[in-house]
Amino acid sequence: MSELTALQERLAQLEKQVHRGRRIVAVSAILGALACVGVLYQWLKPGESKDSNPTSKLQAESFTLVDPSGKVRGQWAMTDKGPAYMLADEKGVERVRLGVIAQGPYVALQDGEGRLRVVMDATKPEGSSVSFLDEQGMLRGRMLVNAAGSFLSLQDGKGKTRIGQGVTKDGGGLTLLDEEGKERVRLGAPDAGPVQWLKDGDGKELFRKP
Repeated sequence: MSELTALQERLAQLEKQVHRGRRIVAVSAILGALACVGVLYQWLKPGESKDSNPTSKLQAESFTLVDPSGKVRGQWAMTDKGPAYMLADEKGVERVRLGVIAQGPYVALQDGEGRLRVVMDATKPEGSSVSFLDEQGMLRGRMLVNAAGSFLSLQDGKGKTRIGQGVTKDGGGLTLLDEEGKERVRLGAPDAGPVQWLKDGDGKELFRKP
């Protein structure tokens, strides 16, 4: 056998070894990927597998969401009043908060200055409601729903109710009040037919029909 022939045979053997090594690496990569998929499946799979493996549970009292600059943009935490979730704008001002307290769940929306503007809650015995506030934090409108019916009230700049509207099992009605909170006009549409009242500042009826 010449030296050239022996060199060619050695090169052929080396080439076979290289190909065999590439196949081993490829198979190892595939097996590794399958192993990762299996771990993710065990983590995400609901039911007995997740419950039977305590290490698959992630527990904490709070989670914080930050933007690329490190500013807090969200937080999910267990507070002294109950679980709560907060979202902030690009200035770091809290804009949305939702949570559950002892009285029930709520959602609060704030403007760019951090002032409370809208509150949705089911925390009061009188029923679930949506409240609207102005820039001074004064209540200006409220929608309420309970077993008696659905109701809407509108307040002036001093927070005094000036318009009340509701719908009950007896029908719908509208009430107008003066700046002192005294009823001055009442309109109703019960099943028996429409009614109307007009009163003066002392509560004396000026007009009533029927």
